[in-house]
Amino acid sequence: MLTVKKFLCFKLETGGKIIGWLGVIGSGLLISVLILLMIMVSSLSCKEINQLDKRYADELTGELGLNDCQTIFGAFIIICSILIAICMFGFVIYFLLLRGISNQNEKKILPAVITEAVVMVGFALYSLANMTVETLVEAIIVGLIHFYIFTVLYSLYVKIRNGNRRGVINVQFNKSQNV
Repeated sequence: MLTVKKFLCFKLETGGKIIGWLGVIGSGLLISVLILLMIMVSSLSCKEINQLDKRYADELTGELGLNDCQTIFGAFIIICSILIAICMFGFVIYFLLLRGISNQNEKKILPAVITEAVVMVGFALYSLANMTVETLVEAIIVGLIHFYIFTVLYSLYVKIRNGNRRGVINVQFNKSQNV
């Protein structure tokens, strides 16, 4: 498997911390924005939405009936809740990555490696399903970025795993010499 020795111009550990902090901060911000959006949209009534969006409502669907409006609100809340759960999952994964780097524990880094691989494959499948010129360019750029992040995280995982194994071998060797 392809590994790297550095993240851009930083050591692997520093690169892992940069990726981890960006993930934690990004997830936290997305959670906050989604919660605020849910609160703001929930405070509107169907009548207010029809008045605010009168010029577009007539073109698209006419006035929304009460049942339609409640269905849209329900769907919006469900979608936002699912996105918040995904962001919380990301927050935990990146927090584990940071803890794994600071504690030199490869088991806490592995979830980030697996998640990045799943995201990379998922994005590739999404890009193939929506094949346009713009999607192809986006897929190449974003795919290369995710591949590099995956490679950095995998390299960090291997480095810490090998370092921990060497540490166990050295401790066992030192104990056998003291006997």
